[in-house]
Amino acid sequence: PLALIDKPQMGTGAALLSEVISIIATGRAAGIMSQPENDEECRKRITALLLEGRSVIVMDNIEKKIWLPSLAAAITSEIWTDRILGKSQTASLPHKTSWMGTGNNISLGGDLGRRCYWIRINAKNARPWLRTGFTHPNLKLWVRENRGRILAAVLVLVKAWINKGKPTNKDEVWLGSFEEWHRTILGL
Repeated sequence: PLALIDKPQMGTGAALLSEVISIIATGRAAGIMSQPENDEECRKRITALLLEGRSVIVMDNIEKKIWLPSLAAAITSEIWTDRILGKSQTASLPHKTSWMGTGNNISLGGDLGRRCYWIRINAKNARPWLRTGFTHPNLKLWVRENRGRILAAVLVLVKAWINKGKPTNKDEVWLGSFEEWHRTILGL
């Protein structure tokens, strides 16, 4: 599903969080796209980014209600098929991409809401972009330098979950179309 990093105001750190997640997961920054004006533009961008082999894609600075059927289809597809721009040829691309979106007070339309999960961050500060005193002032650099240690810690957690038999909450309601993902995330 699409991870929506939502916040009450600009400068809170949603884009930074999405970049850090991508660096930890892949070793490189995510493919960034702005909110497309329409669904046709969205479809073209999805195809181009998947052709590049992007494993993390971020729609940054979502400003208006987002309802893009192509995005909804891409999020739940295992294979993305689309016409290659400028050619009379289609491409069928394996889709193993992780999606994130960032914005202020994000609003969704259609059934996109059931294909997303919310991460709400709030700096509780009138001008969060002016904050100081962080443990790691240059967080992206620190993550790049310590990526191995971070991944090792994550793998220890995963190994402990596997050693316990991958337990889950049997009473949990599963997120439709994402059952395996949901079972794994709840178990960890």
